[in-house]
Amino acid sequence: MFHICTGSVTDSLTHLLGVPLHVLFDHGSHAILISEAFAERLRIRCRRLPTPEKVQMAMGNDSTPQEYELQEWIKLHLQDPNFSWTACTVCAIVAPGLCAPVILGLPFLVHNTIVIDHATRTTIDKCTGFDLLHPTPPVKRYATYNARDFSRKLQHHHAAMIAKLKVVCRTHRAQLHSDSNSPVRPINILAAI
Repeated sequence: MFHICTGSVTDSLTHLLGVPLHVLFDHGSHAILISEAFAERLRIRCRRLPTPEKVQMAMGNDSTPQEYELQEWIKLHLQDPNFSWTACTVCAIVAPGLCAPVILGLPFLVHNTIVIDHATRTTIDKCTGFDLLHPTPPVKRYATYNARDFSRKLQHHHAAMIAKLKVVCRTHRAQLHSDSNSPVRPINILAAI
């Protein structure tokens, strides 16, 4: 399962849609495909292909190949649900009636250095070692400090705290001395009861 991010190179901000997605990895497909219905559901901006792509697809009950002319594409950016792994942005061709919302073909596998091992049932990114089929939960990483750096930071923070404390105490002391010069009112016995 992946999340979809969309955006374009010209946009400085990438919008995270956070839509869960089940994909089909197809190392025999020459293209990355997204179903027409799913693209409409995401409301992603479709662009025209420079030249329409003619394909034959076997759909329906009779399974006889029908020729289609695909004319649109979108930019597709995927992430795993834990945001531990992010795919390169790829161009996905919009196609009608796919068996999955997105079919990740050979271009996706090549751009993201994905290796599919059928025997071990893994789909691993060679660069990061991340397994797309069996993602591990994110590991909390704690900041590690060098003892010398930690001591220097502690001394710096200590000095800053002392300086601030002196300023605060000086203002409070001045306020107390100014209040001590004012006359003290006599006790009102009726108000005290």
